[in-house]
Amino acid sequence: MVSRLTNRLEGHPRLQAENSEQDAALLELVRSLGVAGSVFHILNEVLEQGEDLYTLLCDDQLVISFEVPRGQRSLQAKEFVEVSATEYRHKMGQGKNRIRLDETLKNARALLAGGA
Repeated sequence: MVSRLTNRLEGHPRLQAENSEQDAALLELVRSLGVAGSVFHILNEVLEQGEDLYTLLCDDQLVISFEVPRGQRSLQAKEFVEVSATEYRHKMGQGKNRIRLDETLKNARALLAGGA
C-alpha cells in the first residue's frame, strides 16, 4: 500500500523529444513561442474535442499554459499564459497537487544541476 501512495504522488512526467513524436512537437512549439529552457515537465494535459490544453513547467522557474487546436498539420498555440513557478505554487494551495508539484520542482532542479 505504501508504494501505491508513493507512486501517486511522484512528480509529473518529463517531456523528452527522443521518446515520442508528440513530445518533440510540443518542445518545438514551446521554443517557437520564445520559451528557453532545457527541462520541461507536463503539469496538466487536458485532451478535449476541439483543442488540447497544456500546462508545462519550464526548468524550475516558469509555468506556461496554452491551447493547441486539433486538426492542424503543424502545432500552433493559442491563449499563451506564463507565470513564475513560485506564483503558480502559491495559487495552487495545499494538497496532493502541490506535493506533486514540489516533487516535480525537486526533479527539475536535480536534472538542471546534473546537466540534463
